[in-house]
Amino acid sequence: MQGVSLTAREYKLLLDASLFGAEPTLARANEVWRRRILPIVSQQLGRGAVGKKKGRLFDKTLRREIMFWDTREGHLALGSYSLRHRQDVMEDGEPRGKGEISLKLRTPDLFIAAASELPGAGEDPRTKLEEDIAPLAVKPAEKGKDKSVRVPQSRSIRTRFSLSTKQNNTAPRTFGALAKLYPSLKGNLRIAHSKLASGASKLVPGRKIQEFVFEGAKASIGAGFDIEFALTVWIFPRAKAAGAVEISYKCSLKDGTMKLEAAHRAFRLFIVLQERLGPLVETDETSKTALALPKRVGTP
Repeated sequence: MQGVSLTAREYKLLLDASLFGAEPTLARANEVWRRRILPIVSQQLGRGAVGKKKGRLFDKTLRREIMFWDTREGHLALGSYSLRHRQDVMEDGEPRGKGEISLKLRTPDLFIAAASELPGAGEDPRTKLEEDIAPLAVKPAEKGKDKSVRVPQSRSIRTRFSLSTKQNNTAPRTFGALAKLYPSLKGNLRIAHSKLASGASKLVPGRKIQEFVFEGAKASIGAGFDIEFALTVWIFPRAKAAGAVEISYKCSLKDGTMKLEAAHRAFRLFIVLQERLGPLVETDETSKTALALPKRVGTP
């Protein structure tokens, strides 16, 4: 498992949830895409880079139910891990199958991610190493009314590397059960920090979230590289409108790398999206995952 190669880069921009508003539909997703995002992409990459028919708009909808788990003390979060259970949902809203769990290590240090071992001992384990790219932004350390993230005057990026292993399984209910499904977890956490949960420690859930993902829009960034866009919408419990909205695009790598031209174009597009979308960019959180993790004991 050691030495897993980097397979993709994904650029993620969290948007103001009010941008979406009503119940997620493919038509609404394409309305947001055509009015707000596609003009920026076309102008930055050139009209020829965006497909004229197929690939120009979203044409696929994925509906899921997701939930994140951790101990009450946040042992996973302290080690930069997150545990997610995701289950496909049919059109009538009923869950399909037992779903899958994903244990993810996310770190700004490539060598920590690449050198960590994360094998799965359950059904159909799949491991991948990707780069997650978000706007350069930090949460203020001081307490007060203004909890907005801080961004630099010249927009830039913050990069983190995610090593994750998915398995077909229901969410385990104790740390011991999780450790059996991921045999290297205890050792990895011992290296990351000294606090380790007991096997009997219960895993507690965060909020149950309805997730809608709209896919199918694509563009060329040159040198034989393409990017695939996704618009993700989260609906929180008892809410009638979107609670989180994210536009993202992913580029698969070739032998773990990108050509210089493609890397420049993907990077510049992300900067321009931040600049042009301006007030539509979310300023209260740095990632949508932060909205879904269970609260740790002692946190407000």
